[in-house]
Amino acid sequence: MSLFSNTKMPVFISDDFPRKLTALFFACLIWYFVNEHVSEVETFKNVKVNVIPGSSSQVIVSNFKPEITVSVRGPRKRLNILESKDIDVTVNITDKLRPGINELRVNELDIKLPDGLKVESLVTKTVNIDIDNIEEKEVDVRLRYNNRLSERFELLREPQAKPDRVQIKGPSRRLATINYLDTNPIYIDPNRTTDFRVTAKVVTPAGIEMNYDNVTAYVELKKKVVNKTLPVQNIFVLYTGEKFDKESVKSVGKAFAYISGPPTVLEKLDPLKDVRLFIEVGENKQDEYSINFWCRSPEISLVNITPSKIKLK
Repeated sequence: MSLFSNTKMPVFISDDFPRKLTALFFACLIWYFVNEHVSEVETFKNVKVNVIPGSSSQVIVSNFKPEITVSVRGPRKRLNILESKDIDVTVNITDKLRPGINELRVNELDIKLPDGLKVESLVTKTVNIDIDNIEEKEVDVRLRYNNRLSERFELLREPQAKPDRVQIKGPSRRLATINYLDTNPIYIDPNRTTDFRVTAKVVTPAGIEMNYDNVTAYVELKKKVVNKTLPVQNIFVLYTGEKFDKESVKSVGKAFAYISGPPTVLEKLDPLKDVRLFIEVGENKQDEYSINFWCRSPEISLVNITPSKIKLK
């Protein structure tokens, strides 16, 4: 008993059913043949082009790949699944081109397609590419620093980097804009009281190579001092002899001192209590006596006294 004996088919199907089934079979066969063998053409845009430099002394400056438009022939089924990114285009630079924008020709042989597809035509036949030559150059190293020394100390001189020059390598037009390189800042902290050295890293610009990227920073310190003129003061007498007639000294005069020292010490200095100007008088009387300076703080030093000598009256 037939499985479809109880199933009633529509008349338009059952009528001459074997012939209709044969026609359907050939229709499917034709459809398959057309999709697999009959070629069609489709145009693909924004196809990336890989450009290979001609030598190690050449470099492609642009970060963006050039693009072309190409027409591809092949079966519709394969064209439907093909995308622009599936098309491989590679152009090799064979000539010695000048630095700057150059026009490169794209040939059909530069294009690789999946099996069963071929190039119908090149809509874009040339691309523009920015090329430069690799060169070397020597530049200065500029040491950057963050000075946080205490107010008692200051830099003896500008911190120095050793070595103070580096060899850099890169595209010639990029090198032309670089005259020096900075380091990462070194920190000179408030606790520093003596000379020191530290490693500093040289900042490397993008696309540039260096023979080394670390330098040694040499920092030299000194105690910070400022100068100050004291008010006019009396000149005292320090007797160092026993035979000298003290009563003969009636007046010794006045003078002022020019001193130097740390700012904080000078700020707290009391000229009337912490400083003395004096002369030493011994047994042998002199025509003139040098005026001496005394200060309670050992950090204060004398620059000069005006006048430097005095006569006893």
